[in-house]
Amino acid sequence: MVSDENDAFKFENVPFGDYVVVELEAPEGYVKSDARHFVSVTYDTQVIGIKAINYLIVGSVQLTKVDAEYPDNKLTGAVFEVFADTDKDGAFDAEKDECLGTLTEINEGIYEMTGLLYGNYFVKEKAAPEGFLLDENVYTVSIVNDKEVVMVENEAGVGFMDQPIKGKVTIFKTDDESGEKLVGAGFRICDTEGNAVAEGYTGEEGTVSFELRYGKYTVAEFEAPKGYVLDEAPYSFEVTEHGQKISIDMANTKIKGKIVISKVDADTEELLPDAGFRIYDVNGEVIREGRTNKNGNVEFDLEFGTYYYQEFDAPEGYEVNDEKYEFTITEDGQVVSVIMTNKAILKETPEEPDEPKKDTPTETPKTPTSTEGPKTGDDADVALWMVLAVLAAITGVGLTVFSVKRKKKDKEK
Repeated sequence: MVSDENDAFKFENVPFGDYVVVELEAPEGYVKSDARHFVSVTYDTQVIGIKAINYLIVGSVQLTKVDAEYPDNKLTGAVFEVFADTDKDGAFDAEKDECLGTLTEINEGIYEMTGLLYGNYFVKEKAAPEGFLLDENVYTVSIVNDKEVVMVENEAGVGFMDQPIKGKVTIFKTDDESGEKLVGAGFRICDTEGNAVAEGYTGEEGTVSFELRYGKYTVAEFEAPKGYVLDEAPYSFEVTEHGQKISIDMANTKIKGKIVISKVDADTEELLPDAGFRIYDVNGEVIREGRTNKNGNVEFDLEFGTYYYQEFDAPEGYEVNDEKYEFTITEDGQVVSVIMTNKAILKETPEEPDEPKKDTPTETPKTPTSTEGPKTGDDADVALWMVLAVLAAITGVGLTVFSVKRKKKDKEK
């Protein structure tokens, strides 16, 4: 038996006896009654009244809001509206379908609306949590069973997910003087709590890019390109819109140092001016040239790298030390100090001329002899003869002595 338009029903011509009346099916939108109504027909034309009560089907809608990238992260602060399918056409129409209100966040990331009667409804996100994209889809839900809790999901088995707002930051690294693009600069991105969220190095174009979620960040260089001073200053930026592109220009200063060459005398340690020096790069090219000043020093300002210094001209009176010596500039402000010695050129002492030797006779002069005696009356001749006579006598004695000694020696032999 089915109830009529007045919600009444009747059984006619029921024979004498005892009966149980139960509801087999409830009206649409109502809960079927489990009541059992016992009746007894005891006389003819008897009318027995039964009051059967049905309760409306009432259910709930619930959803769990999660981060699409980290589903364990529940999202608070979302706003969801619920609309009744007023015209019962199954299609959402904001002008025709009645807005019943918004879901209540009953716990972190969990939203619910209770007291929904049997029927179809539409759930729509009105406002996304901060930092997330709004899901503009409309989701249809139906309350068909009493006390039913209908879960709304846009990812089955996971929950109602929102995609995070993301932007892109690109860092351009250049030389602060030349504007040259710098390769190998290391950058680290940190969040507001100082946690590192991304790291990377500039490539051939001198750039490095990071895709980041909504939020505030700082970027700092943790490794400078080779030959450059590290820039540790943090730069702040913020991602606020989806698809946002942020460009940050950062420059580095080259590492610069100097070499100071002091020239001294190898023996006296006296400082020597006017010594000529050249600086060579690793390719053997001369890149600097200079001479020691009055204090014996010469300085060369250089950038990061490996070099060689060599003396090409010695101070006057000194030997040139033409050997090449290697050195490196590795730190900003570095001073390489070198002391280089020179040996003085020794002066040659001129030789003194030998004294002339005296001539010595090789023969014993003979005593002049004459057969003639001195002539009487010639005094000069007499004197001359007398001298000659004396010399002859002396010579004779010398010869005699020499002869005697010679004979003795011969005998001894």
